[in-house]
Amino acid sequence: MKNFGIYALMLLLFSCGKPESEATQSFPPALQFLLMDDSDSIYLASLEADALLLRASAPNEASASLYLSEDRSLLFSMERASGQINIMELARFGKWLPQPIERPLPTHWTGVQNHALIFNDGDGSVLYTQADTAVTAGFSLRVLELEESSAHHGAALYLNSGTVAMTVKGEQEEGVLPQRVALVDLRSQQKLLSTEALALGGIHGAQSNGTYALFGTMEGILWIKEDLSYGLIAYPEPLQNSSGNWIGSLKGAGSTFVGSARNLGLFQLDPEAQTIVSLYASDQVADYQVSADGRYTVVLRKDNRLALLDNTSLALLQEMPIPDQPETAKGYKIALSEQLLVVAALGYRQLQFFDISTLQPLGQFSSDVVLRDFLVF
Repeated sequence: MKNFGIYALMLLLFSCGKPESEATQSFPPALQFLLMDDSDSIYLASLEADALLLRASAPNEASASLYLSEDRSLLFSMERASGQINIMELARFGKWLPQPIERPLPTHWTGVQNHALIFNDGDGSVLYTQADTAVTAGFSLRVLELEESSAHHGAALYLNSGTVAMTVKGEQEEGVLPQRVALVDLRSQQKLLSTEALALGGIHGAQSNGTYALFGTMEGILWIKEDLSYGLIAYPEPLQNSSGNWIGSLKGAGSTFVGSARNLGLFQLDPEAQTIVSLYASDQVADYQVSADGRYTVVLRKDNRLALLDNTSLALLQEMPIPDQPETAKGYKIALSEQLLVVAALGYRQLQFFDISTLQPLGQFSSDVVLRDFLVF
């Protein structure tokens, strides 16, 4: 186990001019945004008096990926190529840790109930911290490593039993993807179980709610429960072990799990009932997000249309083109916050808001930032 110590974060703010708003709808006053352009900076913004105001900026590599802890207290920045990970306390926005954490090819970030894990493809290790404890008691980070594992494209998930389910791949094992998962105790770093008894051709995609950790595999959905039980939900037709036809992406909230197969669309996954059910049959899914309460799934299609799905009834509630948005070769980005859907045309300055339960447009705001990406919280 490695401890990277305790770091104090300080506030750095600057003031910006107030951009002109294009909307009249009132929104939650606590709503905040992280805006990213093609520069080496990120911007903290908020809605005030129906205007999107830039509140502060911070340095950040333009190629880095950003992630928020579940309680929105910590911001993680991962630069895969250089192997640098940095962390910032959002309540004191402006300054990262004094020195970045260096790990080989940090790639896959997951967060469950404020437990944040980063899987490092370069050596198969996992970096772990607990966000709420980090804010009050300092940043204590652990590195989990298994001698039997080596570099591979993998993932790690936290379970409420104080364990981490992490993919494992030995140096001599064939194939690009890992074929088994080990459950490791966080305190002792001892391996509690391995799924090697299940014959799996490859693993990609992962999601946990603390009770269940789910992994997409070529043969079905691998599940591991906090009580140390595990198993495989075999794919029903038309899912199958062929490229684009098995679930390789998973997302969720609460007890809701949704998986995506590139050629077939979205599926609802239920580890309690041991079922996989079609939710949205389409080969046009570009991105999808599950609402915080698990009730809805919002789909961004490749043809720049939006679809709204009810995760309880499995019904398609709405499908429509994105209104009043410019054509962009850089594509669109969607994000959810409470009862809001936020859509941006990348390469432009606008954020558009929709009611998540109806897709009714609520308003549009402009910023001073030409958007490459954004987060809402």
